Amino acid sequence: MTVVRHDPRSAATTPTASYRVFLRHLRGHLDEALGTATPSFDALAAYVCGYDAGTGGIALAGFVEWLALQTGRYAARWPELIVELAFAGIAPPMPLSADEDAIAIAATFDWVDRFLAETGEGGQRDVFRRFESWNGERRARRITNE
Repeated sequence: MTVVRHDPRSAATTPTASYRVFLRHLRGHLDEALGTATPSFDALAAYVCGYDAGTGGIALAGFVEWLALQTGRYAARWPELIVELAFAGIAPPMPLSADEDAIAIAATFDWVDRFLAETGEGGQRDVFRRFESWNGERRARRITNE
């Protein structure tokens, strides 16, 4: 009889499905995942942040920095940038209406999918190096202009 031992460390470092596949599945089953027929952007942002935390921060590592590179603007949290992107740079007042929630939710999935398509799975991203270069240039311009 052969005994096969499970190594929990290998399961933690090797996702069984890619993050992109999971988030695409979530998009199609959002009402089930969030437990409501009318999901809100805030609930989705909390769910995705929790998912990322559950992966040890690997799933969306570099997402805020990547969004900053795409938009030319930095924010401490990605939901702030997504709302601005969803509404052409002018975020509506919070809380969002149901129609605004739908737009922000669609933008979230679109931007996350673009990020994962461009950067690949976690641990294979060079976005941090590109962000540091961009951020250094941005700070230098700000100091020069003051």
